[in-house]
Amino acid sequence: MAGVMAFDVAANLFNVGVTFASLGSILKTNYNENQQTSVTVVIGNAPASDGSVAHIALFEEGGGRIGQYKGSRNGHWGDGAQYITIDHDQNGKKQSVPAYLHMAMQENDGICVSGIFASSNGVSWGWTGDIAVGCGGQWYPSTQAVGSSNNNPRCFVMDKDHSNGVIANGISLHMRDFSTDQDLLDQYNEKSDRLCKNTARMTFQDNTTPDTIPKFFTPSLQDGYTHKDDTPGASGGGLKNPDQGIDRKRAGYPDGAPTTKRKRQLRVEPRSGNRTRVSGLKNNRPGHLVISEWSGHSAKEVCDHPNSIGPDFVSMAERTFCDMETGKWWPFCEDEKSGRCFDLDKQVVRGLPKQLIKRWLTDASSYPIPTKEYVTSDVWPHLNKA
Repeated sequence: MAGVMAFDVAANLFNVGVTFASLGSILKTNYNENQQTSVTVVIGNAPASDGSVAHIALFEEGGGRIGQYKGSRNGHWGDGAQYITIDHDQNGKKQSVPAYLHMAMQENDGICVSGIFASSNGVSWGWTGDIAVGCGGQWYPSTQAVGSSNNNPRCFVMDKDHSNGVIANGISLHMRDFSTDQDLLDQYNEKSDRLCKNTARMTFQDNTTPDTIPKFFTPSLQDGYTHKDDTPGASGGGLKNPDQGIDRKRAGYPDGAPTTKRKRQLRVEPRSGNRTRVSGLKNNRPGHLVISEWSGHSAKEVCDHPNSIGPDFVSMAERTFCDMETGKWWPFCEDEKSGRCFDLDKQVVRGLPKQLIKRWLTDASSYPIPTKEYVTSDVWPHLNKA
């Protein structure tokens, strides 16, 4: 997957859905579903993904607040599932099905969220970091599985004080729109703006607080339709007006949110000599290196994607190193005898003969060898290596 435009939004929503059967360890069962909602926030296990406890509020379809979770302002969420039970105590304790979820960071220790799941009155919804990636959210790979499945979605980065280049300090979701209904997924896949540029449906908030009231659909959405012929269907999840709520130009974030666009970098393909321009990437932990043995992790994707954020990354499956400072990736030296390459043992990038550089670049000095010095590193072993 080379970038956001190639991302199959509906396919990744469907991946969330097919895991519901295996979410026994994610969705709590010991709660009063008529008067409470079970919410599970899954924290990825990427570097520094654990952090401060977030505030969560639930709202009815009409916008009334149902209840909220304040947690401890000095609390900490570690890697994995965080189980939360929210009482319906702000709507007169009436039986209610939550429609909107709003989450806001309370302190400055950021988190990387792999998934958010909610269940109440026998209905469950789920959102994962892969959906954020498809809509322009900042992300990093993770090995955190969802439930008992082998699905380890990317994690979405949030931080209250926006330190280290992080844009979002919260997220708001119309949870009912994150289901496995095929009609709804088809509508998203036909036009990704329905999901990604719709403030009421999903917004990566850049300036939100625990007291913020998210935007609601007015009037409420009308579902119960098969989208292809606009007649009631067995699935009942398609929207009669699927474009309702599209209201911004930017995917994921509000139009006025800051960006992390940096000077575009020039990358030369080591074997072919092809020159392509990719966006510079933000390394917010320059002294750290992640070495992943997971077959589904791609150093090339991490480098090429405009919204990845985090430390330098090695994919053992690809035998490739990603320099997050520049957005350039390099093959292992064992596989590249004639050009620049990454020495995994010494954790350095080795040089390229000057005569080859001059074939590809007018100014060889504009393509320096990156100097790397790692203080710490993580190895992500895959228990079931292919």
